[in-house]
Formats: sequence, C-alpha cells, structure tokens
Amino acid sequence: MQCEVLNLNGLKVKDIELKSNIFNVDFNPILVKEVIEYHQANARQATYGTKNRSQLTYSTKKMRKQKGSGRSRVGPRGAPQHRKGAVAFGPDGRTYDISIPKNKKRKALAMCLTKKLISKEIIFVDDLKMNEIKTKGFVEICKKLNLNNKTLFIDVEKDNNFELSMRNLIGYHFLPLMGINVLNLAKSHKLVITERAIKTLEERYESE
Repeated sequence: MQCEVLNLNGLKVKDIELKSNIFNVDFNPILVKEVIEYHQANARQATYGTKNRSQLTYSTKKMRKQKGSGRSRVGPRGAPQHRKGAVAFGPDGRTYDISIPKNKKRKALAMCLTKKLISKEIIFVDDLKMNEIKTKGFVEICKKLNLNNKTLFIDVEKDNNFELSMRNLIGYHFLPLMGINVLNLAKSHKLVITERAIKTLEERYESE
C-alpha cells in the first residue's frame, strides 16, 4: 500500500510503501479495549492504605479487668472502636497494575494504525523539525496540514524546537516512537508521523 509523504508546508514530497503487517490488520474491538484498560490501570495511582487488626502491634491484653470497673467490656486496644485503633473496611493500599502479553499490545497497536489509515486520520511527513521555537510557526504548520487540536505527533526522537513551539496550545502532543501506544492513538483525532518513524516501527515488528 502506497501513501503520500508531505513536508510541513503541506506539499507532497514522495510516496511511501507501507507494510501490511502493520497497516492492513483486521480490527478486533475486544482486544483493543483490553489493551486500553491495561494502559489505564497501569497509569492509575495506588490508593492510600490503612491498617487492619492483623497489622497493628498493640498488646492484646485487656484494657481493664473483666468485672468490677462498672464499665462495659471494650475489647483490646487495637479494636476499630478505639482511637488510633484499626480501621474497619479501609482501603488496603493495593496497586492497580496488570500485565498483558506483548503480542497483544503489538497486535492492538497495528489494528489502531490500520483503522486510522482507513479513516484518513494519518498524515505522513518527511520530518518534524523547526529552526526556531515559535508558536506562530507551529500554528501555520497546523493550518497547512489541516490539523485540529487533538493531534498526536510521532517521531523517532523529539525535536526540542518543535515540541516547545506547541506547548502553549492545548490538545497537541508530541511523543517519541518509543512511547507510542493504543491509548494515545485512541484519544487523538489525527496522527502525524514521520517517514523515519514508520521505517523504524516496521523494522521493530520484523525483528520481534
């Protein structure tokens, strides 16, 4: 499959041949949902944990004798009804990390790239570099490439000038190829990726 490669002025530079094992994969919504939930769970912060009865180090000796005090039997010091005692049904401080096979993540990523290509939501460019840090220059690039404010830019490495030029604008994100994932693709309306990143991604899929 051939697609056009544009420059940052929106002009065609050449054509690129895309590999079918990445850009021609049948979409499986169940698998994609599973991988998205994996990314969301691993990004979730662990809850604050409280101690239960078994985690306290208080003495189990009775706080007062069984009879003769004129007060009720109150149980040991670490019981939940006492100040600084155990917490009943409190959060346990667990993490939400889950694991998923590597092949599932690779397959789901290829599915999302294929879907975006079919939906014409991918723009291939020759590079993502700017000579200076200038927000106005970045806005001009977005107009020429017809981009909205939910665009994800992908290159092998981040270009400092390009990344800093977009930081004052909401909705535009720049990721190195190493950080590309299904969740970020699902959130973006358009994907702008360099020819070099595509070649590197294809080599990675062939070697694994």
